[in-house]
Amino acid sequence: MQKAINVWEKRRITGKAMPKVQLMQEVESFLKARCNCALATGFGTYIRNTPMRYTYKDGKFIFITEGGYKFKGLSANPQVCIAVYDTNNVSSDTVGVTIEGVANVMEMHQENAKPTDPTRYIITVTPTLIDYLDSSLPARGFYSLQRLTF
Repeated sequence: MQKAINVWEKRRITGKAMPKVQLMQEVESFLKARCNCALATGFGTYIRNTPMRYTYKDGKFIFITEGGYKFKGLSANPQVCIAVYDTNNVSSDTVGVTIEGVANVMEMHQENAKPTDPTRYIITVTPTLIDYLDSSLPARGFYSLQRLTF
C-alpha cells in the first residue's frame, strides 16, 4: 500500500510547482465558478460523504444545512474533506480540487422563523490543505497535481 500512497507524492515533489500566488488564483477561480461538492465527515470507523452546495468566500467554504448524518461525524471530529470536480467522460480532461480542513458549526439565527420551521446550521470550513489536479497543467509547464498548505 505504501508504494501506491507515494506515487502522487513522489511525482508532485519532482514536478514543477506553480507559483503560490498564481496557483491560489487558479484554485479560487475554479471554486468560485462552482457550487456543488462532496463533504466527507467521520470518526473512527464511521464515514459519511454528503453532496452539498457551498459558497466560497474569503478563503472559506460556507454551507447552510438543516442537519443530517454529517453531524454525527462533525460532533466527534471537526476534520473534513471536500471534493469539487468537473464531471465529464474524458479522463484526459480531469480537473478537481480536494480540500482538507477544519469545520466550525453554528446554529443559524432566522428572522421571523415559525416554530415549525427546521433549525438551520452554518458550517464554515477553513482549509488546511488544497490539492489541485488539472490534466492541462503539463502543457503549461507545471505538474498536474499542485498543493497549497495553510
